[in-house]
Amino acid sequence: MAVATRDRSTTDYAVLGMLTLRPMSGYDIRATIAESVAYFWTESYGQIYPTLKRLTKERLVTRRSERSGGRERHIYAITAEGREALAEWIVRPAQPRPPRNELLFKLFFARHVPPAEAAAQVERFRAEQERAVARFRAVEQELYDRHANNPDLAYWLITLRYGQLEAEALLRWSAEAGEILQELNAAAAPRGTRGEK
Repeated sequence: MAVATRDRSTTDYAVLGMLTLRPMSGYDIRATIAESVAYFWTESYGQIYPTLKRLTKERLVTRRSERSGGRERHIYAITAEGREALAEWIVRPAQPRPPRNELLFKLFFARHVPPAEAAAQVERFRAEQERAVARFRAVEQELYDRHANNPDLAYWLITLRYGQLEAEALLRWSAEAGEILQELNAAAAPRGTRGEK
């Protein structure tokens, strides 16, 4: 019987979820997270390895050793109990977490620097979102090309679409914020102020 879901961290479920894709080492899990879900979820090696050790002890995953290039690797696979624990967690309501956004925090106090400095922050953010939009397009094409018959494809595309729409919305926000900051900069320039009252 699976341990109650409320007693587990989300890292446990991230690891269990990754192992539904295929058996993997801790390194493989981190790499797979980085190349698949990093736009909405990350885990560090410092979180993954203790989690694998604990999940193995609790029999939610199994571990086997194999030699690769003269080195021993530990490969983990999810058990039936692990799948049960993951399924129990998936159907529970997602817990909202307050976001932390350093850019918004800086802009909230940006009156204390010239508007051009705040505008530069927004411009860097806008460029980042343009790269994200292009990256999402490439990932979408790759998913269709490499996983057209994968039963997980529709679910992967749902999460990808969230990222696409979020990046597009942030691009629009960046344009609006940039226009406002340009106006503030133009108004402040004749006085040579630093935006202070």
